[in-house]
Amino acid sequence: MTTIGVLSKLVITSVLLLPPVLMGVSPAYADQVTQWDYAIHSSISTFAPSWAIPGMPNPYLGNEPTHLSWGISTGFGPSELSVTDSAHSASFLATDGAAVSGPTFTALNRQITDPNHQSLTEATLHVQSFLNPAAPAGHSIPVPLQQDFWINFNETAMKDALVLSNPAALKYEFIFDGTIYDVHLLLNGLATLSDSLCAQAGASAGCQGLIVPTDGPGTLTTAFSITDPPAAPIPEPSTLLLLASGLAGLLVYRTMHLGYASASIFSAANARFAGSEIQAIGKIGAGDGI
Repeated sequence: MTTIGVLSKLVITSVLLLPPVLMGVSPAYADQVTQWDYAIHSSISTFAPSWAIPGMPNPYLGNEPTHLSWGISTGFGPSELSVTDSAHSASFLATDGAAVSGPTFTALNRQITDPNHQSLTEATLHVQSFLNPAAPAGHSIPVPLQQDFWINFNETAMKDALVLSNPAALKYEFIFDGTIYDVHLLLNGLATLSDSLCAQAGASAGCQGLIVPTDGPGTLTTAFSITDPPAAPIPEPSTLLLLASGLAGLLVYRTMHLGYASASIFSAANARFAGSEIQAIGKIGAGDGI
């Protein structure tokens, strides 16, 4: 295939692709979901040591407990970790809108007098969300979209803080009808802990956790939000038009250049042919004269 043929195909292809963009016609994509119905369930999925006493099972999460107690204290009762609002549902969770309230976790730190049951060393809070597209109409699904969050905490040696050990697990991404969404679990009540407290829980410096004062509660509230991350930029119509114009100009230049080169070769060939003919005639004439 010649250079002109290749360039012709490039320009024709570009011109065929350009009109929908230049005329303001956008590619067909599914509408973004702007509003969701949601349900949230929560529990305490794992804990250690095993002698902590579980209570108040959540039937939505396989009867995982929503309350733990451990130890014996003087006059105040045992230490506790509990989940309130462990199951609820609502509407009006807007994409890129305000966050909605989730469950609340409360820790009670008592002065334990029982030397054999001093502390809860770790616990995992389980938060399960269900999303169902509500607006615009047309986004129907047979089963709501499920996302589970597991929030791991380790207690410090002095029993005065619960340290978050997996902060990266607070955001999850999913794709629905060709659009990417992020679900965020927000934890309100966390504080950046001292290096000493972080080290006690085996965490690196700058860790975050829930401060639990002695004989007082430490409260962690949660919230949910959903966002649609910005898509990759699409070239402006003017940029595409400039590209097509450049290709067209290149084609014209190459056509003229090749045409000029062909004409030059043809002229040179004619000149050589004429010269050969003159030389032949000269030789013939010389032979006749001898």
